[in-house]
Parts: sequence; C-alpha cells; structure tokens
Amino acid sequence: MSKKIPAYCRHKASGQAYASLDGKRCYLGKHGSPESHRKYADLISGWQQEQTTIPKDLKVRQLTAFYWKHAQGYYVKNGSPSGHLHMVQVALKYLNAENRNLLAAEFGPKRLMLFRDQLIDRGLSRKYINDLVSVVKRMFRWALESELVPGAQNIQAMLTRGVAWAKKGRTKARETPRVKPVAEAVVDAIREHVPPQVWGMIELQRWTGMRPGEVVIMRGCDLNTSGEVWEYIPQSHKTEHHDRDRVVCIGKNGQAVLREWLRPELDRFLFSPRSDGLKPYRRDSYTSAIRRGCEIAFGMPGELRDIGRTTAKMKDATEEERLQERERLAREAAIWREAHCWSPNQLRHSFATRARREFGLEAARVTLGHSSAAVSEIYAERDQEAARAVVARIG
Repeated sequence: MSKKIPAYCRHKASGQAYASLDGKRCYLGKHGSPESHRKYADLISGWQQEQTTIPKDLKVRQLTAFYWKHAQGYYVKNGSPSGHLHMVQVALKYLNAENRNLLAAEFGPKRLMLFRDQLIDRGLSRKYINDLVSVVKRMFRWALESELVPGAQNIQAMLTRGVAWAKKGRTKARETPRVKPVAEAVVDAIREHVPPQVWGMIELQRWTGMRPGEVVIMRGCDLNTSGEVWEYIPQSHKTEHHDRDRVVCIGKNGQAVLREWLRPELDRFLFSPRSDGLKPYRRDSYTSAIRRGCEIAFGMPGELRDIGRTTAKMKDATEEERLQERERLAREAAIWREAHCWSPNQLRHSFATRARREFGLEAARVTLGHSSAAVSEIYAERDQEAARAVVARIG
C-alpha cells in the first residue's frame, strides 16, 4: 500500500509551516508564505522519488498511480491542491477505464486517438477533451524523463507528433458556448441551494468583478480597509508570473458582504468551508457548488444528476448496454447543464459589461486587472485610480 503524502501543517506556537516525513518534522518557514510552499513542493518531490519502486513491464494503471503521487506534490498552490489537480484526476480515471492493463510502453499515437474518441463519446466538450489529452501526454513525457519507460518508441512518437487533438469542426465533439454575462434573476435563483460561503463569494464577485481564483483565497491580512474604497491584494493570482501586483478595489456593496465574513484571525480564509478557516475552497469545488445549486434550482432530472444510480437499476442489461446508456445520459446531462447552469466566470463578465457600459472600455480593463505586463509601472497608479472610481459607483 502506498504511503499517504505528508500534509502541509502549521505549528501553532511558532507560526511555522512543517511536514512530517517518516517521523521527522521538517520546518519550511512562515506558514502560508510562498517560500514555505516552494520548500514543501521540493520536499515532497524528493520524498516521493524515494518511495518509488519501479516494476518491470510497467502497466498503465501503475504509471497513473506513480504520476498521481507526483501530481499531488507538484500541483499545489498556497498549500492547497490547484484546480489543475482535479483535471489530472479525471484524465487518469478515464485513461484507466479502457487501458489499465495495457503495458505503458505500448501506449502510442493510435491508443491516444482512441482515448480521444472515447472522450467524445462521453459527450465532453472539445476544449475539455483537449485539456484531458494534454494531461495524458504530459504524464507520458514525465514518465520518459523519469526513466520509468526508457526508450519507448511508441510514447516518443506520440509526443513528437501533433496527434489526438480534437480540432474545431473536424470531430463530433460539442463546442462550448462563449462565456457570457449571467442574468441577475438566474443568479438569485440558486441562493437557497448553495452553502452560505459560496453565496458570499458569488455576491462579492458580483460587486467587484474579481476572478474565481482570487475570491476563494481571500484572507483578512490581504485587505486594506483604511480608505473609502477597500483594496484586496491576492496572495496569488492568474498573472503573477508577470511580476505585477493585482489590486482588487471593493466599494460599499462589496464591503457589506465582507463584513459578515471577516475573522479575528487575519491569516485565515474568509470563505473557507471549514469553521477554522484553514483551508479555502478550490476554484473547481466553488464552480461545482454553483453547478449543484443550478441543478436543484432549475430541476435537473434525477436520472441525469445520478447516472451511476440510474444505470445500476438496469438489472437485466449487459455491461455493454449499461455503458452505452451511461454515455447517452452523459451527453444529455452535458446538454442540460449547458442550457441551465452558469459558472463564476460569468459573474466577472456581468461586472465587466456594467463597467464598460457606464465608464468605457479602458475603465473596465483596469478594474478587471487586464493590464499587460509590458505596460510601464508609471501607469499603475493611474490604473488604480480609475479602478477606484468604478467600484465607488457600482461596487
């Protein structure tokens, strides 16, 4: 049995982050700091390599188990699993469904294209299919670099050719509609069907236009509440690799939402699903909570909400018939959700539409944080003043 990955922990007395490896406590620096998370990722990566015993004739199911261990230590942001980790989990589950007993070295371009076609049959969108295919290719590239399947020509061919991408108009994969604003009434309809923390984040996004990934990690220590317009500097954000701070301005309506969630412990996450505030919602779990709220509020048919239970009732059906029914229901469920469910990114688009209508395109750009990294820092304060003006009126 594989060992559980040591957790990123907080030492209450000192405020230090630590992880316990094989009974030894390793301190990583100040809890919550970027440096401590980097040290944790390096520590876990080295620990996982020590745990790895490579079997001869590695099978796909064994390779996915090794890669999952690697991914759990690698795809971590601010002490929590990143949104990409969930995509890795989904991709590996789908890959194992048909290929678990195949030798990893035999997985090549044809197998990858077959995997893509199986995802299409499940009713997934073209963009999501390409994302899952990318995960699988990344796993096999990692396997080659880690010498888990050295010299495998099939894998090398799969990675060097542009195979398996679901191209627009060239496959049966459905297209996802362009992200659009969401109507206020549609948002309000799910209020009673989501946790209070989720509704708080929804309301705050409505009034600020911040990204879903920014609202889930909000802490008191990241807020400046000294002025008429509050400012929020996320500890991590989408464009941080451009080495420029992201400042979210919060007006009176957003402030009213936040006052209900402020904690005396400034380093705790405001909208945490836990009472102690130590773990934030992940972006994908926040999105899932909204989707579940939509399914309840707008009456998603039961057979589509729980496909596994629906097909389990097919007592006299063959496994092939159950599989076909699952795929049919999955396609219907995807169509239903596309028509009835909305995502937190649409709240951002709604805010952008209001800001652009009332203040113009440039004001909307700076308020949403769409500045290019190439813009000189001398424009930063000008942009911030424009953002303050927008949220003072509509936030």
